[in-house]
Amino acid sequence: MSETRVVSRGIAIALGVLSILLVVGLGGAIIYYTGVVAGRDNTIQTLTTEKTQLGGWLDGNMSLLQAALVERASIEIKLDNPTSGLPGIQSNFTSVLAALEALETSQTKPALDVSTVAEDDPIRNTGVMTLGILPAGYSPAPSWQPGIDIIAHYKATITYNGIPVQPTYLLLQVAKKTVYNPSSKDFPDETLASELTDASADFVMMVRPVTPGVVELDVYYVGPLDRDHVADYTLVITAGFRLGTKVIWGSSLQSLCMLGWSMDPYYPIASTVLPDGTTHYFWTNALGAFVSCDEAVLWQRKMLGLTIPQG
Repeated sequence: MSETRVVSRGIAIALGVLSILLVVGLGGAIIYYTGVVAGRDNTIQTLTTEKTQLGGWLDGNMSLLQAALVERASIEIKLDNPTSGLPGIQSNFTSVLAALEALETSQTKPALDVSTVAEDDPIRNTGVMTLGILPAGYSPAPSWQPGIDIIAHYKATITYNGIPVQPTYLLLQVAKKTVYNPSSKDFPDETLASELTDASADFVMMVRPVTPGVVELDVYYVGPLDRDHVADYTLVITAGFRLGTKVIWGSSLQSLCMLGWSMDPYYPIASTVLPDGTTHYFWTNALGAFVSCDEAVLWQRKMLGLTIPQG
């Protein structure tokens, strides 16, 4: 009987120990899987947040892309309309995008490269005008031709980081060169000096776009037709290009030779009547044998009775 009690007690103890182990194992499993579930919940929440942010970013960029496409379509429609006044803007649109990319990658100082070429006399690279004034006592003859030509023609190229761009602004400043005999000499043998005065009010520049980065510049003289304006002039052509909120500038110098008369050795005077009835004169070589405007105007001013003043 006592043997049976001992066995029963051993079984009860074994069952108790087993129950404790089961309870401990179940608790550990609950704790472990609770942590796993919580970690998965955090992962799911993180992925959901990232998905929402990515969706917003994609939606925003899609809106920007759609707006850009709409703007480009609008530009193309205007290009198809010859009265829109927007020649070459599509090519310029492409140039702007390229310039923006270049601006981000380039370390160079933002500036436009402006280059000009004179079409009247490309050999001497100067514009030429004639006021139609002959010295007293002289009659029209070869090298003494009084026709009036008060238009000078130039071409200009405008580039930004090598990219041709249509300028937003084109400005003209004109300086007149006056030669004089200095009373206060910088060294003992100095006999001639010069000064520049602003003569911009006597000139008007007409801008005629050709393609993005190329423009024709017609410079008109609107001042008085008198002998004192026979002079060597300097043109400062300044271009501005709006890039975003900034305006990038560049400039170029050009020459303009204002003569009293043409010294072209060919006669008779070459001219043509324009559709509006006005006469336009042109020359093969208005400067004649002179190789520079500076010497030519000094001689012509002398022949017109203008002496070199004392300064």
